[in-house]
Amino acid sequence: MFEKLFSKKSTLSVRDTKIEEMSKHIQAWNFEQIQEYIRGRMKTPELNDFGLAAIIARFLTSHAPDVHAPSGFRREMEPSDTLERTKKGFDILLAVIGHNKLSPESLDNVPPVIERYKDVIEAYDTKMKQTYIHKFKATYQSAQVAALTKAQMRRELQVTSF
Repeated sequence: MFEKLFSKKSTLSVRDTKIEEMSKHIQAWNFEQIQEYIRGRMKTPELNDFGLAAIIARFLTSHAPDVHAPSGFRREMEPSDTLERTKKGFDILLAVIGHNKLSPESLDNVPPVIERYKDVIEAYDTKMKQTYIHKFKATYQSAQVAALTKAQMRRELQVTSF
């Protein structure tokens, strides 16, 4: 009886717990496996908001120590990476940002990702004469509009339901 009263409760929400579970899978994947997951070609784990949020979280965290990186840790992409690897990383981020299963809560983590990789985006755009910074901003804005539209529709459905 007292165990329920005095037991330590988890400070993580159910959503955060599910994102952590998905992060364990996604941390071991390479870019090709992440692309297959986003496209829905993997049967397990199921493609959902938690997996997409875990991908965003992966791009926000640092990985292995690197003496050449200014922060001392290697990010998922660096300006010195091959152009092919950088393009795959950008394509993954664009696919996640524009995915219809991404929730507004997960969408809030996109601006820090864009800011974190701003130097990589600018270096790639300069080398390849691309406009990825514009693509990121446009995709993010359209995702915000879609999220607001979904939220408005949910509110209208709740008001009209009996």
